[in-house]
Amino acid sequence: MSQGPPTGESSEPEAKVLHTKRLYRAVVEAVHRLDLILCNKTAYQEVFKPENISLRNKLRELCVKLMFLHPVDYGRKAEELLWRKVYYEVIQLIKTNKKHIHSRSTLECAYRTHLVAGIGFYQHLLLYIQSHYQLELQCCIDWTHVTDPLIGCKKPVSASGKEMDWAQMACHRCLVYLGDLSRYQNELAGVDTELLAERFYYQALSVAPQIGMPFNQLGTLAGSKYYNVEAMYCYLRWGTLTQPCCFSHNRWSSSEEGSESEGSESSGRSCRNERSIQEKLQVLMAEGLLPAVKVFLDWLRTNPDLIIVCAQSSQSLWNRLSVLLNLLPAAGELQESGLALCPEVQDLLEGCELPDLPSSLLLPEDMALRNLPPLRAAHRRFNFDTDRPLLSTLEESVVRICCIRSFGHFIARLQGSILQFNPEVGIFVSIAQSEQESLLQQAQAQFRMAQEEARRNRLMRDMAQLRLQLEVSQLEGSLQQPKAQSAMSPYLVPDTQALCHHLPVIRQLATSGRFIVIIPRTVIDGLDLLKKEHPGARDGIRYLEAEFKKGNRYIRCQKEVGKSFERHKLKRQDADAWTLYKILDSCKQLTLAQGAGEEDPSGMVTIITGLPLDNPSVLSGPMQAALQAAAHASVDIKNVLDFYKQWKEIG
Repeated sequence: MSQGPPTGESSEPEAKVLHTKRLYRAVVEAVHRLDLILCNKTAYQEVFKPENISLRNKLRELCVKLMFLHPVDYGRKAEELLWRKVYYEVIQLIKTNKKHIHSRSTLECAYRTHLVAGIGFYQHLLLYIQSHYQLELQCCIDWTHVTDPLIGCKKPVSASGKEMDWAQMACHRCLVYLGDLSRYQNELAGVDTELLAERFYYQALSVAPQIGMPFNQLGTLAGSKYYNVEAMYCYLRWGTLTQPCCFSHNRWSSSEEGSESEGSESSGRSCRNERSIQEKLQVLMAEGLLPAVKVFLDWLRTNPDLIIVCAQSSQSLWNRLSVLLNLLPAAGELQESGLALCPEVQDLLEGCELPDLPSSLLLPEDMALRNLPPLRAAHRRFNFDTDRPLLSTLEESVVRICCIRSFGHFIARLQGSILQFNPEVGIFVSIAQSEQESLLQQAQAQFRMAQEEARRNRLMRDMAQLRLQLEVSQLEGSLQQPKAQSAMSPYLVPDTQALCHHLPVIRQLATSGRFIVIIPRTVIDGLDLLKKEHPGARDGIRYLEAEFKKGNRYIRCQKEVGKSFERHKLKRQDADAWTLYKILDSCKQLTLAQGAGEEDPSGMVTIITGLPLDNPSVLSGPMQAALQAAAHASVDIKNVLDFYKQWKEIG
């Protein structure tokens, strides 16, 4: 932007050159001021203030003047600045700060107005360019600036060839911008402009079919529709036009084959029951896959040798194609249905049951695929320069049905009996009846084998479940009757000191299968407090996380339940005693849950601690009180090493 405007041709009037320089400087200044606004963190709150809207409107006016004053040297740059600084950067700013913008807020309303204003401006600009340069776009877009025939002859155009080229491409870019603005509108709640955006993109392709950018936008618009097939097709089309050396030949045909087979299956599912012609057509239009099938078959029609070579290896394709052909209404059914069809479509119905269509009508997919090398032979029967008849969605579906039915008769005529047409019942068949019966028998045999395999797997799964239930019941019996099996408690509750200093011992107790180790929440909190200064605490945390993740049934985490000891003063005076009270609280809940129905739950739970308990008199008063509280609650407290030694001696 710092570079000045070119000096221009020597034949240009000096006044025009000076005017161009002044406009250019004014544009640079306005852009600089807008950039300063967008640099702020709260720019999304500033962009819709009246003074900033006025600044963008001023820049828009300057860019329009500049592009029409000097279209060859400044037209493209003025277009780009207008779109980027007046519309696009504001849109990106709002999308980036979406979390700050609430539904039905003032900012959202201003954003909606911004998009609507942009659509109105580019529609006006598109019409003005056509009028100013007398462009003939009637065969490309469906709303144009049309000169009143009563006025007489058109005004002579004094623009140069380069100016006319710029005007043509400017119309193309206006349509792309209109599609983008409609797509952004579609992202807002309560606004459905997807079809409008698609319409603008396809018209941009009609104006300049050699530019593939609209296909990229169409891929973004399609999203994940039809399992991403539509988006992938659009991106491939964009790639073939931008970098043709990097890619409806093998990739293109395979993508179309996938669309064809999926369309056959979807149509088959939708039309399986008896339906009227109107209902069938409504289902086909709603599916949206018929255009892809038609394009694929157009390509196949121009490659009959490929069909014959791949006939046997592509049998599933012909099977599905025969299903689709039989689901589509025949020409006689369409003619007798009473549908209001235009004369061109009525004429097409006369020959759709023939191998070669006498004529064909131009469809949107044909316009979109214009100049695609694989379809060049198929498109020779079209005249893209003539006006395309305005067909309704229903009539377009009927034309596609005619093309597909005609292809069915075409392929039935080829050698190799890929498809056969039975005129008595009016259906297509892909293989002989005997082969069909053989396939049916094979399918039934495979189904019976699958049923037998499923029954055997279900029996084995039930046996494994019963065996597991038996093991669990035996384990629960041994744990619920500790006195009969062993004098040691089945539930062990280690404290923070035991996990920090004696983790290997805890691991042996947990892996022995004899005990269930319970980890209270307060112990985990204690490890978390010590992890910065004690490596043993970090090891304990890693061990517990790994065991909990594996789902080890012998080591479990216990959440805090019920009323707990909240001795905040004790927590400050004696942290070990306070922790022991919290662990004891968890043990009480455990004995109440596991000792239900027993008169004496003593011996059920043992707290194993890393603190020395050989001489309790040397412990603090609060700790001695905590030990007495544990004894009253029938909860044993033992040093972890003493408990381990006792367990080893018992064997």
